[in-house]
Amino acid sequence: MSTYPHAVCPVADCRLSDERRAHVLTLASEGYRRASALDPHSPDAHLRLGRVLDLLGDRDGARQELREAERIGNRAELLYLVALFRADLYRQDGDLRSAATEAERAVNLGPEYQSARIALAQLSDLLGMAERSRKIVDELLRLPKAGDPWWEFKQPEEDRESFEWLNAYVRQ
Repeated sequence: MSTYPHAVCPVADCRLSDERRAHVLTLASEGYRRASALDPHSPDAHLRLGRVLDLLGDRDGARQELREAERIGNRAELLYLVALFRADLYRQDGDLRSAATEAERAVNLGPEYQSARIALAQLSDLLGMAERSRKIVDELLRLPKAGDPWWEFKQPEEDRESFEWLNAYVRQ
């Protein structure tokens, strides 16, 4: 069953062409820019604009929007998303140490959330810290079932790699 009950086709069949996706993302970026202009004190508009810019391949623009969201926002959930998003950007750049630092920050900001722990365990594993990774996964498996704002922010089909890694890791 789809996470999105309104979907009428399998996710793989609903994908937009690259051209259409770029057009839709460009429209979204324009909308979030307008939202930021109307309410310059909205960290969520900056966070969402950063996400869209990342999807458009503008990681520098995404980083700028994260800095702005962090500057004007102070909710723990927002800061958790900023840290985990920043970890994702560092990882895309191949800077695994900085990515791990941000993932650890996210764990500290949202200790009840699972995504930051998955990211930190995976990054620890990639950095050759297998014991640390195992410890984080053990802690993760003992967490109570709870929602995670990252799931709403970055939909699972966009982060399938982390879920596949965790699944394979737990089966070892």
